[in-house]
Amino acid sequence: LSRIERKFSLNYKEPRVFNLPVDARIGLVDLTQKRITSNTRDVLYELRQAGGTLGLDKGFTPSVRGSFLYQFEANKLLDVKPGAVLAPEDQGRVTIGSINLSLERDSRDDPFNPSRGSVNGILFKDAAFSLGSDVQFFKVSLQSSWYFPVTRWFVLALSAKGGAAKNFGETLAVPISERFFLGGRSTVRGYLQDSLGIPGVTVIDGTPTGGNAMLIVNGEFRISLFWGLGLVTFLDGGNVWPEYREIDVSEMKYSTGVGLRYNTPIGPFRLDLGYKLEPEPDESSSELHFTLGHTF
Repeated sequence: LSRIERKFSLNYKEPRVFNLPVDARIGLVDLTQKRITSNTRDVLYELRQAGGTLGLDKGFTPSVRGSFLYQFEANKLLDVKPGAVLAPEDQGRVTIGSINLSLERDSRDDPFNPSRGSVNGILFKDAAFSLGSDVQFFKVSLQSSWYFPVTRWFVLALSAKGGAAKNFGETLAVPISERFFLGGRSTVRGYLQDSLGIPGVTVIDGTPTGGNAMLIVNGEFRISLFWGLGLVTFLDGGNVWPEYREIDVSEMKYSTGVGLRYNTPIGPFRLDLGYKLEPEPDESSSELHFTLGHTF
């Protein structure tokens, strides 16, 4: 029932393909996504994406895995607001063909509701003309999340993520569909979905343009109650910048709040109320979010 995103995906995995110590996988995706402005909450643009992936996964140890994927996406951008347009690639149809390399170490005791361990990973994405892409850029993302059982009923969860993207060749800018956007239910919960940015730089008159660099930190204190219920207190912080050289931690935006959890077999249903610590004059003081699964 979300008004900002609808996604259908179909995935197939073949363990030990051709009797080799690697897994093959193929996936298809159909996505419709809307991004909205931070002040008037009008639609910034609508993205319609159809694509697929084909690749290999390799387990090096029980906790360390790597992946090599080819990804192809046919993107159609509709009704893009003028303030969000940075290059001709931000209008109409854009085809992206890319190679994706990832390496992850996951020692969590439960991937859906962890109480101990950590997950650490790096992802590299390279899109080029030679891969069937209309645009050329590369993108690096890093994540580190840790879980500490304070007692049987209390878990301290900490996470940090960072990313950088860069266009090259004849491409004038990283496409809007590939820039970093922060704010919302899984990043900084006191803010509207994808609304964060530097005023006048990556947010123009309330219109977020996204950034080529991002940094986000999250902390949660998770409390187990009874009948599958739980409470969470959290502190989130982050922002996006035009380039990684311009990252300034003093420009990060922070929010704090509380959340309610109900455990299900595929992760908790969660309801979070986040409050901005330093709201701008034209911003709301809080945002309410609900979804399935932990923030990290």
